[in-house]
Amino acid sequence: MAKAEAARRRAEEPWAEHADSREVRPVGVPVVVLGHKWDEFEANHGEPEKRKVLTRCLRYFCHVHGASLVCTKHKDKPMMTVVKNLLYHHVFHTSAVRTKQLEHTRPLVVPAAADSLADIGQPPLVDGVHIDTPAERWRAAYEATFPPKAAKKEAQDLSLVDAEQFAEETIDVLRRQKQAGLEKMRTPTLTLTLTLTLTLTLTLSRTSSRRCGATPCARSSRPALERRRPYLPDRPGGPRGVEAH
Repeated sequence: MAKAEAARRRAEEPWAEHADSREVRPVGVPVVVLGHKWDEFEANHGEPEKRKVLTRCLRYFCHVHGASLVCTKHKDKPMMTVVKNLLYHHVFHTSAVRTKQLEHTRPLVVPAAADSLADIGQPPLVDGVHIDTPAERWRAAYEATFPPKAAKKEAQDLSLVDAEQFAEETIDVLRRQKQAGLEKMRTPTLTLTLTLTLTLTLTLSRTSSRRCGATPCARSSRPALERRRPYLPDRPGGPRGVEAH
């Protein structure tokens, strides 16, 4: 308990005199959010507006939870050094990391308490969304900028031609319900199989141990001389294993 309390105090210490101390709720332990492969993110999302929304959204959620945020590129040794120093600071209580980079055009480096709500700004407005909570507004802005991928269509046994030619709404609905039920049954079946296997193995092991404990095992019931005979080399005047007198 003493170590946990000390860790909580260290996590809350940087926020004692911060301007956002009332809005920030540290989780009680040091948290580092690492966004790796920034170069791939740049290649897939070259639009500055998308990068701006994502980086500000990450900065907001890390800031209000008292976490540090670091983004790195693949095989970027200087940035990995920053990550290492940040982890050393939290684990071994070394000097704090002073590096700070808040521009959305480059990988972010935001140690805990180095950011502010004023620098992050307000989330962009989204049509049709009327929410007062900043966290929900940032979430809505993120989902509007990066919409979730559409769920994959379930596999069909019939070809497209057959499905169109023999379409029957009632039958198709029942078939989808049956397939959904089968999908739900697959995971419990695997879990039940592993449970039965483990239970059977433990039962057999306990039964074997009880039998061996109740009745002396055949190996242990042998005389000591039969179980292991000492080896004595042949000596003059007597057979092997018998000393000549």
